[in-house]
Amino acid sequence: MDIQQALNDDLDLRGWRVPTQVACEDGRGFPPKSFDWDEAERAVLVVLADDKMVIEPADVPSEWKLWSDFVADLFEACKGSPHRMIPIQLSENVYPLDDRLSGSQFTSW
Repeated sequence: MDIQQALNDDLDLRGWRVPTQVACEDGRGFPPKSFDWDEAERAVLVVLADDKMVIEPADVPSEWKLWSDFVADLFEACKGSPHRMIPIQLSENVYPLDDRLSGSQFTSW
C-alpha cells in the first residue's frame, strides 16, 4: 500500500498522479476474486513474485484461485491488448510461477 500512496500523494510531484490499484490477498492468502484493469486505456501490471505465491494450500475452495493462476490469467489477458505485465522475481523459487509464464522473462531483484 505504501507504493500506491507514494505514487498518488506526494505533493512534490505536482500533477504527477499515477492511478494505481493494488491486488492484495484476501486475508487467507488467496488473490482477489476479480481484478478490473480496464478502467485505463493502457495499464502496466507489476507482479512482485515471492515464495508465498508458489505455496499451494492443501484445501483450496473451488471459488478461489491460486496466485499462480491469478497472475497467469492476467498474463494471458495482456496478449493482444494495450496492457503489459512486468513480473519481478523476488526469490529463485518463483520462476516460472505458472507454465503459461515459462516463455516470459522475470526481472530478478
